[in-house]
Amino acid sequence: MNVSAQVLDTMPWYKQKWPWFLMLFPVLAIIGGVITFILAQVSFDGMVVDDYYKRGLEINQVKDRDHKAVDLGLTAQAMIGAGGVRVFLTSETGMQPPERMVMHFYHVTRGNVDQTVDLELEGGFYSGSLLPLPPGRWRLTLEDTEGVWRLVSHFNPAEQESARLLPLPLATATALAEE
Repeated sequence: MNVSAQVLDTMPWYKQKWPWFLMLFPVLAIIGGVITFILAQVSFDGMVVDDYYKRGLEINQVKDRDHKAVDLGLTAQAMIGAGGVRVFLTSETGMQPPERMVMHFYHVTRGNVDQTVDLELEGGFYSGSLLPLPPGRWRLTLEDTEGVWRLVSHFNPAEQESARLLPLPLATATALAEE
């Protein structure tokens, strides 16, 4: 045996590099698991839906609302500012505007900041109060109180002051054309 091999044989195991190298990966896996567990407990990811079957059956009704908005030729322009929202609704068929509408603000990743705003007709515009929107991308839904039709759009408060709301088939086609 040479001298270096004799030195390695007489050194205790904790002074050699190979046991520490072999223990490194299991220790890193444990640390990663603990970090993942802590993040899962601390962050709120929100429940998607608890009655998914019922929601699945309602999809056809939602599609009917989109098609009704197309048939009525509805579009809307929403001006979103500090403390409020104003909406101008237009119809190609001359539909009588409803007295009240509802606008939903859905944050695409943080469900706990979603808002619903009741809009009242005031001099040709609908208006309602709105809490400040956190930054990020928002999905807007405008609908009548009876649930007959709906319009949709996307909105980013950091980049836009207004949003154009369209029936879903037209909104999808417009978004694809812009890309």
